[in-house]
Amino acid sequence: MATRVVGLVIVAVGVAFLLANFGIIPEFEWGELLATWWPVLLIYGGLHSIWDSLRKGYGPFNMGGILILVIGGLLLADNLDTIEVSLWGVLVPAALIVVGLSLLFGRTSKRRIVTSIKFDEDIDAEFAKPVGARHIKSYVGDIRLGGPTFQLEDSHVELKAGSMRIDLTETFIPEGETVLHLEVKAGDCQVRLPEGLAVAVDAQVKVGSLRLPNSDGSNGSLSFVSQNYAEAERKVKLYIYVKIGDIHVTQF
Repeated sequence: MATRVVGLVIVAVGVAFLLANFGIIPEFEWGELLATWWPVLLIYGGLHSIWDSLRKGYGPFNMGGILILVIGGLLLADNLDTIEVSLWGVLVPAALIVVGLSLLFGRTSKRRIVTSIKFDEDIDAEFAKPVGARHIKSYVGDIRLGGPTFQLEDSHVELKAGSMRIDLTETFIPEGETVLHLEVKAGDCQVRLPEGLAVAVDAQVKVGSLRLPNSDGSNGSLSFVSQNYAEAERKVKLYIYVKIGDIHVTQF
């Protein structure tokens, strides 16, 4: 879906450029056009993230998607001289509003168990790239990993803003322990695990919500370890850190 949208935008830009060269439409400054309309990319990213959560049954309160959508809408309105805002003047209030809406209307669980809600001062060091691990990095957009052809190995996956989806339900799990470090600055991280897989999860979010197979909470840290983890032949260890957004880990 994202590839098609990018392709459509490229085609539209090419057609506009061609029509301007033939004098069919007035010429325009590309720099000014991009400077005005770039927040549309944030709006699309937010809408896509919310739609993906709805499609997978997580509900509409995708905090990362809503935050990106609100920021993109306000910055676009500022560029069109509808309102006057600054980036930091938008980011902080939008984050507070999204967190409040999530607490008011987000789904709750009867198995609510919140443990060890704290953060280390040097948290970035804990989630640093593991030595010898594969490094996957993106700045803005979506990261989607998993499926029958995906090769699972020790990895550090980093995303600045957007949605991270790790689906291991159909992925071959190699023998031994595979360690995944997942880091999102602003957005959400959703992990789908196959039933019966031995897993250990350490998840931390500064502003947002957490949902693990055995518990849920917000603005803190949670952990989960399968009963058979120590003796399992195949197992996955997850370190997940989200600065602003949501963490959802489900096992089917």
